[in-house]
Amino acid sequence: MKKIIGTALVLVLAMLLSTDVFSQIKVYPVGSAGSLINKEGLFYSLPRTLLRVDVIVEMKEEIPGPLHAYAEKYMGLGKVPALHTSQYQIKEIRVVPIAQPDPDQSYFVQIDRKSKEDKSVVLSLTESGIIKGVNLDQAMDQVDFRRVDENAGSKNDASLFDYFADYNLYKSIDTIARRISIDAANVERFLYNTSWLERGLEQKSKEASEFIAKIRENRFLLLTGYQEINYGEGMAYMDGELKKMEREYMSLFTGRTKKESILKSFTFIPQKNVVGNQVVFKFSNSEGFLKSNSSRGSNVYIKIISHQNTLSIDRFNRLVAVLEDVKPTGCYYRIPEKVTIQVLFDGEVIHESEQLISQYGTVAQTPSLKSSIEFNTQTGMIKRIRLR
Repeated sequence: MKKIIGTALVLVLAMLLSTDVFSQIKVYPVGSAGSLINKEGLFYSLPRTLLRVDVIVEMKEEIPGPLHAYAEKYMGLGKVPALHTSQYQIKEIRVVPIAQPDPDQSYFVQIDRKSKEDKSVVLSLTESGIIKGVNLDQAMDQVDFRRVDENAGSKNDASLFDYFADYNLYKSIDTIARRISIDAANVERFLYNTSWLERGLEQKSKEASEFIAKIRENRFLLLTGYQEINYGEGMAYMDGELKKMEREYMSLFTGRTKKESILKSFTFIPQKNVVGNQVVFKFSNSEGFLKSNSSRGSNVYIKIISHQNTLSIDRFNRLVAVLEDVKPTGCYYRIPEKVTIQVLFDGEVIHESEQLISQYGTVAQTPSLKSSIEFNTQTGMIKRIRLR
């Protein structure tokens, strides 16, 4: 009987010691930890969600041709662009969530080294201090790679009007005739005066129109078989080159339309307690992106609609905190909130997507630090757990 009682006392004492030893490792919120001077431990943070708003805009430029003033006179074209104008249009918006340490959710893991028992805890953190896992096994500690391909470039022509870069001077030869009387005989002597004159726009317009007419004549002769030679595929090639040359010369009168894609990114930090539309950037269809304090253009707003999927969990945690005296000693983690994100411009929704916002959710605590836990470093939610 004495042996049984002694054995039971040893088991109870071992359980108490084990519980007491493990309780030496505690996690405190940094903002409410009180005095932790001379305490050993380390810090970790929970992530918050920052939104990167990528805006892809198409810029369309109408560039008048250098000979546009003579388009009607020489080519019979009534309306051609005479002013350099630009138009901007939002083509696509992408909202990309990015995780960063939340300054309001930092925690201190206190470790008491005075105990002789094994109380080791392995914490895995990211480079920025966001918690990645507790007591992770090699199989659980995997790195995820994500590749994002961006395709928003611009195509710039080296020269919009190649055929306008011609000789600006032309040779003028004047013939001067002089009559000389020698012994009742009249002799004419011709003198040639050569000079270089500058071509005016009207002269260039006339020459360009004549060359266009010549190109069209050559195309007609080519297509009607004037040469009576079967060129095969060569005929299609020559016709294509003549059409290309005609378009180039015509652009001297009609001008060109240039399109370019512009990618610009803005960052936005969602605030849980802020309600309503919030300005992300300012935009104008005639000027593009504008400064936030500009009096021109219109504001582009972002609207976040919470699905409130964590509301019941938050209520449960508050109720347990009031009724229970014993608090868990595990790590704090986040349960993110699912939201609908809308981007509005001139009263219209130009983008809508669903995302997870960490700071819109709630913060909970694991039962203990003995388990192997892997966290999602983007949201702070438990990704995988193995109880021990």
